Amino acid sequence: MSKLVELSVYIYGLRGVGFEIAKNTILAGPKKVHVHDNRQCELRDLNSNFYITSDDVTSKSTRQSACIGKLKVLNPYVDVDVNNYNINDDNVEFLKEFNVVIITDVLKSEQLFKINE
Repeated sequence: MSKLVELSVYIYGLRGVGFEIAKNTILAGPKKVHVHDNRQCELRDLNSNFYITSDDVTSKSTRQSACIGKLKVLNPYVDVDVNNYNINDDNVEFLKEFNVVIITDVLKSEQLFKINE
């Protein structure tokens, strides 16, 4: 538990799997969980992410803006926030502040190798 409360987690992608990982990780109680998914909510998201509503799809909200408020209230002891750095950029230095990086959406192999380094 002492290691968990010091853990910093970055999650890229808030479709079904990414959302569930974010929710369960926040409930477990790490130090911080930052998420990033600036793609628009789609109709199919309603089947896999119960925080996204039809209003989010209609208003063309991003997945992160649709989910962040509800994720924050899951555990008041966890720093839950949106990370606005784009992992698709060449600069992935910001990832060094995290102990765990979770990528749930497809990136090019070259990007994944760079992130892994």
